[in-house]
Amino acid sequence: YLKLQKKYLYEELKNCNLKFIPSATNFILIDLEANTEKLYSYLLSKGVIVRQMKSWSLDTFFRVTVGNQKENKKFIQCLKSYQEKTRLSEGKRR
Repeated sequence: YLKLQKKYLYEELKNCNLKFIPSATNFILIDLEANTEKLYSYLLSKGVIVRQMKSWSLDTFFRVTVGNQKENKKFIQCLKSYQEKTRLSEGKRR
C-alpha cells in the first residue's frame, strides 16, 4: 500500500505545484518555498500533523508521513484549501 499511496501523494503534490524530494521511506519532504509556520498551524487546526524542518535549517520544508488512503486524501484536501486561502489573501493585499 505504501508504494501506491506515495504515488498518489507525488501526483497530487505535482498538481499543487509543490516541489518535493522523492523518498525510499514512509515520509516525503516537501518545499513550500515559503515559511511553513502558517501552513503548520493551519494543518494542525484541521487535525493533520506534519513536521516542520526548520530545526535542520530547512525553513521552507515540511515533512509528511505517507498514511492510508483516507489520511492522505484529507492531507491533500487541507493542503489545497490552504493554498486557495493563501492565494485569495495575497490577492486582497495587491
